[in-house]
Amino acid sequence: MPTMTSVSAAVLSLVLSTAGGPAAPQLPQQANLRAQWSADSITPQADNSDITANWVDSIGGVALTPSTTKPKYRTNAINTKPGVQFLGTGWFSGLAPTLKTQVDTRIYSVYIFASNIAVRSNAVMFGNGAGGNAFAFFGNGTVVGRGISSNEIRGPYTDTVTPISCGYACTTAKIYPAASSSGFERQFLNGTCIADNLAAGPATSSGDGAFAIGATNSTGTFPYQGYLYEVLVWDKMLTQAEMVAVETWCRWKYGMTLPWAGMSRFFNFDGDSHTVGVGGTINVNNSFPYLNAQSLGLKYGQWQTHGIGGMTLFGMYGGDAGAKFTDMVNVINAIGISPRFVCSEYYNQVAAGRVAQSFSDFQTYIGLLKSTWPACKVAWWEPFSYGTDAATYATNRGPFITAVRGGYAAAGVDYLAQVGDDTNIGTSDAYTNNTALWSADTVHILNTTRVTNLSPYTLACCNAINL
Repeated sequence: MPTMTSVSAAVLSLVLSTAGGPAAPQLPQQANLRAQWSADSITPQADNSDITANWVDSIGGVALTPSTTKPKYRTNAINTKPGVQFLGTGWFSGLAPTLKTQVDTRIYSVYIFASNIAVRSNAVMFGNGAGGNAFAFFGNGTVVGRGISSNEIRGPYTDTVTPISCGYACTTAKIYPAASSSGFERQFLNGTCIADNLAAGPATSSGDGAFAIGATNSTGTFPYQGYLYEVLVWDKMLTQAEMVAVETWCRWKYGMTLPWAGMSRFFNFDGDSHTVGVGGTINVNNSFPYLNAQSLGLKYGQWQTHGIGGMTLFGMYGGDAGAKFTDMVNVINAIGISPRFVCSEYYNQVAAGRVAQSFSDFQTYIGLLKSTWPACKVAWWEPFSYGTDAATYATNRGPFITAVRGGYAAAGVDYLAQVGDDTNIGTSDAYTNNTALWSADTVHILNTTRVTNLSPYTLACCNAINL
C-alpha cells in the first residue's frame, strides 16, 4: 500500500470511505474524462506474449488495433499490475473522430504513466499526425514532454527504469486576465508543473482522426520503446491541484509512494516568465525553477512552478480577484507539506505605475504568503532586466530594488538574493554591453552562461530557506 500521509484528502475532496479499509483517492473531473486506456483493462494473458486484441478505451470505446509486430503484455510490470511493453517496432492505432474533435478545440488534458523509457529518436508514447507541432507526447530516454520537433515543452529525463508521469493541460481561454496573452498550457512531470506557456495547445494534424499509442500515427512514425500503463484524456484543462490529484490516484493504483512523500518542506517558484516561469515552449533544463531544484537535489514531483508570463506583483496576489494566489493555495494544500518560496517579479510591474505602489504590492504579497503559511520561508530574487529598458530602470526598477533592499526583512523575506549588481548575470545597465549573457529572446534567463553564473546565488538562496 502506498504512503498517503502527505496528501490532504480534505482539500482534494477525492476520498471515498470504504468499510474496513483505507480511503482511496479517485480521479478528478471524471464527468469530463473522454478516454482511458489502462493496461489492466486488457484481458489477462501470458507474460511477454503478443497482444493480438484491440486496446479499447474504457470511457468512449475507442479501439486501437495492434500493428503487425505486436506490443507485449507484461503480467507483473509494477507491483503485480500489468503493463504494455513497446519494443520500438510495434504500436496500436485507430480512428477516433470524436476525440479528434475535442483535441482540435485545443481545450483538453492528457496524463500518461510510463516506465523503462529507452533512448530513441523522437519516440512517441501517444500521438496523432506525422510530426511537427502535432498532438504528440514523447519519452525517448533523454527528455519527456509534449511535441516532437518545434514548439515543445519538455523536461530532462534519463532514468530508464523508474516510472514517470507526463501530464499536460491546455485551453484557448485567458484564465488569468491579469497576465498577458490568451490561451494557456502547462506541462507536468510526476505532478510537478515544470513549465507553462501563454498559448493554446496543439491540435491534431490528421484529417481522419487517426490516433496511435506507441507511435505518432498508424504507420508507426517515431515508435516508442518502453512500458505504458495509463493514457487518459479529459475535455477540459485540469488545474495544477487536479493534476496533483491525478498523480495521487495513479501512484495509489500502482502501489507506489508519492513523489513528495516523506519530505518536510516543499519548494514553490512564483513570479513571471522572466524570472521563475518559463514562458516559452523549450527544454526546461536551464530554467530558473529547474536550476534551483537541481541545487537542492529535488526530483520531479518535489517542487512546483507557479510563475506565469505577463504576471505582475499585483496579479500574483490580488489580480483577477486573487485567482492566481488561490490556485497556488490549492496546489500547496493538496501536496500537504510545509512550503518554501522562491519569488521575484518586477519585469511586468514596471508598467503598473509608481515605485511606492509597487513596493506596497511587494509587502502585501509577502505578507499574504506569511499569513497563509506562518511557518513558511521566503527567498526573494531581485528582478533581472534587459537591454531595451535602461530608461525604465533609472526611474522604476532601480528605485524598487533599492526599496526592497531596505525593507525586505521587515516585509517578511527570509533571504534576499542581491543579483542586481552582478554584471556576470546582467543588470539593465550591464546587459546592453553584455548581450551574450542572455537568452536569444532578450527576455528570459535560459542562456547557459547566465545559468552558470546564477548557480552560486541559487545554492545560497535554497540553503538559506531549506530549514
